[in-house]
Amino acid sequence: MVRMKENLVKYTSFGKTGLRVSQIALGTGNFGTGWGHGANADDSTAVFNHYAEAGGNFIDTADIYQLGQSDTVSSPDPDGPKRRALSWGSEENLRKIVA
Repeated sequence: MVRMKENLVKYTSFGKTGLRVSQIALGTGNFGTGWGHGANADDSTAVFNHYAEAGGNFIDTADIYQLGQSDTVSSPDPDGPKRRALSWGSEENLRKIVA
């Protein structure tokens, strides 16, 4: 996978929330293999890290994707790239990830 050395993502306001999010969102519906198909944990983590390194911070995840596996795979890795600006789709997912 080609590594980006600079931030290639443009940002926009997320409604009236005051959040600045990347114009390109990362969908995680295929992160995990709970439905019998999808990307394994290593590949999912590589895609996630590549997206974050490129400046992406808008992630679509849900506790039903891949029977809940996508939440686990798409959780921020404390040893991975900086994720100060990552915004999560719902308070429920944030609570699950932090717990």
